[in-house]
Amino acid sequence: MRDRRRYAMMSAPFLAIYGSVLVVLGFLSGLRLSRAELYPGLPLAVIVDFDLNSYHPAPCIHLGAKVFYTFNFWVMFRQQLKERKEEQSMKKESLEEITIRYDVWRRVLKTFWAVVVGYSMVVLIAIYMYQFRSVSALFRQIMGMSEEGLRDLGFERYSTVELFARILLPAAFLLACILQLHYFNSDFLTLTDLDDVPVQETSRQEELKTSVNMIADIIKENIEKLQKRLLKEQTGNGRSQETLDSIGLQTSSEKGAEEQQETTQEGNHSPI
Repeated sequence: MRDRRRYAMMSAPFLAIYGSVLVVLGFLSGLRLSRAELYPGLPLAVIVDFDLNSYHPAPCIHLGAKVFYTFNFWVMFRQQLKERKEEQSMKKESLEEITIRYDVWRRVLKTFWAVVVGYSMVVLIAIYMYQFRSVSALFRQIMGMSEEGLRDLGFERYSTVELFARILLPAAFLLACILQLHYFNSDFLTLTDLDDVPVQETSRQEELKTSVNMIADIIKENIEKLQKRLLKEQTGNGRSQETLDSIGLQTSSEKGAEEQQETTQEGNHSPI
C-alpha cells in the first residue's frame, strides 16, 4: 500500500499535465465546429482514442467530469510538493538522531564482527565434517532432507582438490574477519570516535585579531631593530668626528710648537 501511494505521488505531475491537455482538447471539441475545422487531417481512430468527439447538446457535463478528474491529480501534485518540503526540514532536524545512531553502530560493531567470525567458523566446520560418509548420513537423518536439498544448503561432498578450492575463499574471508576483530577494530573505533575530534572554539573574528596582533608585533620588532641600527651608526659617526677633531688639534699644536722653536732658534743666531 505504501509503495502504491509513493508511485501515485511520483506520477502525479505527469498525470496532472496530461489531464490538463485533455481538458483543453475537450473544451475545443465542445465548440460548435466541424471535425475538419478542429483537427484537419487527424484520423478518426486518434480522435476516438483521445476522446475528442463533440458531445452535443451537453458538452459541459463531459468536460466537467474531465476537470474534476484532473483536479484530483493537481491535488496529489500539491501534496507531493508539501511532503518534499517536510522531508527537507526533517533532514535538518534529524542530524542529532543520526549522530546517536552512529554511536549505536560503533557500539555493536565488535559484536557484529564476533558474530561473523563465529558463523564463518561454523560453516567451514560443517562443510568439512560433511565430507565424512557417516556424518553426511547423520545430517540427512537429523534434518530429514534429501541429498539434493542439503546440496542447496551448501552441503556437498567433494574430492580433496575440489574441497580445497571450495573452502579457500570462505577460509580467507574468515581470516580477514579475525584479523579485523583482534588487531584493527580497536584502532578503527579510536579513529572514528567523534568525542576525540578537536573542536575549534575560536571564531573567525578572534583568528583575525590574533593574526593582526602577530603582524603588529613583527612590524614593531623590525622598527626597534632599525632604530637600534641607526643609533649605532650615529654613535659611530660621532666618535669618528671626535677623533678627527682631536687629530686636528694635535696637529695644530705641533705646528705651533715647531714655529715657536724655529723663532727661538732664529733669535739665538741673530748678531748682537
